[in-house]
Amino acid sequence: MSYLLSINFNFGSFAESNPNCFDWITLIFTIIGVVGAFIIYYLQRIHNSKEAHGFFLDYLEMLNKALEDSIKNLNDFKSSLQFSNDKIENLVLSSNLTDIIFQKINIIDLNRHYKCFENKNHNTFKEFVKKSSFISVYHSYFQSIMNDFTQKFSTHQQIYKKYNLLWSSYYKEIKNSKSATSKYFLLYEIMRTNTQRNPCIVVKGEVINRDLFVSDFVRNIGELSFHYIGKEPIVLEVFNHATDIITSREDFNIVKRNYIKVIGNQIEILKELQLIVRSLLPPLFQAL
Repeated sequence: MSYLLSINFNFGSFAESNPNCFDWITLIFTIIGVVGAFIIYYLQRIHNSKEAHGFFLDYLEMLNKALEDSIKNLNDFKSSLQFSNDKIENLVLSSNLTDIIFQKINIIDLNRHYKCFENKNHNTFKEFVKKSSFISVYHSYFQSIMNDFTQKFSTHQQIYKKYNLLWSSYYKEIKNSKSATSKYFLLYEIMRTNTQRNPCIVVKGEVINRDLFVSDFVRNIGELSFHYIGKEPIVLEVFNHATDIITSREDFNIVKRNYIKVIGNQIEILKELQLIVRSLLPPLFQAL
């Protein structure tokens, strides 16, 4: 009992002689609290960055597949533009790619993860962010270009359909008229027959090469009609339709060449992003 009193007395004496004692104790506990809070915050940041990275890897796998599909679709579409029959593939701009590439990823947590735990891939990640951001913006521009192409193709199709008038309707009309014995009709019939028998142009009654059809038949019919304008009532109509088809074909071929270049650029951009995506994926996935 006397010992306890002695301690209390001594502590009281110490407290009286050191009035700032409790301030120091408060400060120590405050520092411990701050350090503890910082440790918890730091551990939470590590947890968040690892969680974000796990989600990011799943995202990259989906993005890689979407890029593969988009590159294939663009290549198919580009190839169809290079054919002369204008049987153009429907361009399927992968909505999957669009949805994925516009997904919000936690760039801050991911940047921290690569900087702290995968520093060798840090620059690659930054390149991914830059490239994917560019594609997100470029996608709208590319979509507008493809919409413009669709409109121009539709216009060309409407004009090109006039070839049926030259190939069938006008031919029958001239054949059944008094003009059937004229030199104009005879030359018309020779050109039509030669074209019809050319397997490089027509197969089973279907035009398989529009460029050759226009150059070997429509253009020749146009030149023939030019010399007979005023001599046969229907010749002017034939000449005008031939001219429209030739002009439309020349314009559309220029349009196709330009769009083939644009699509080629888009394919290269997506391939560059795909290389970056694959380099960020785990080695096991890269080997597949």
